[in-house]
Amino acid sequence: MKINQNIKNHLEYMGYAMVPDSDTIVFMKPGFPTMCIEQLTENRIVLIARYLYNSNAENNELGFLNYINNLNTKTYIATFLKVGNFLGFCAMYTGLYNRTEFGQFIQSWEYDSTTLLDNTPETHFFLMEDSPSIDSDLMNLAIDKQYAA
Repeated sequence: MKINQNIKNHLEYMGYAMVPDSDTIVFMKPGFPTMCIEQLTENRIVLIARYLYNSNAENNELGFLNYINNLNTKTYIATFLKVGNFLGFCAMYTGLYNRTEFGQFIQSWEYDSTTLLDNTPETHFFLMEDSPSIDSDLMNLAIDKQYAA
C-alpha cells in the first residue's frame, strides 16, 4: 500500500515514525495510539486507532456505550465506536494535501485520541488495565460514598 509522500513527510515532521515492512500503513508516536492509515483515493485518507477496553466495559455494556456516545458529542474529528474488544476511533481527511489544513487535522486527531480521553472521567474506568472488582462496586455507590483506595 502506498501513501502520499507529503502526508508521510508531514507525519514524520510531527514526530511519527512509519513502521517498516508492514502490510498496512502504520505510524507510531510516543504518548499517542498507534495509527493505521488507509489511503482510499488520491484525496481521501482514513486514520484508524483503537484501545483495548477492560472487563468493566464488558460487564457494563450500556455504561460503555453511553461513554462512547458522550465522547462522540465532544470530539473534534474522530468517531468513536465499539469494535470487538476495543474502543475504536477513526477520522477521514478529504481533499488534496495542504500543509496547514493537514496540520490542523492531525492536531485535532491528537486532541481526540489523547486529551479528550484523558479529560473524560469514565476513561479510567473503561480503558485502564483491569482492576480489582472493587472498581465496579465503587461505580455503583452514590457519589458521596465513593472513596479512593
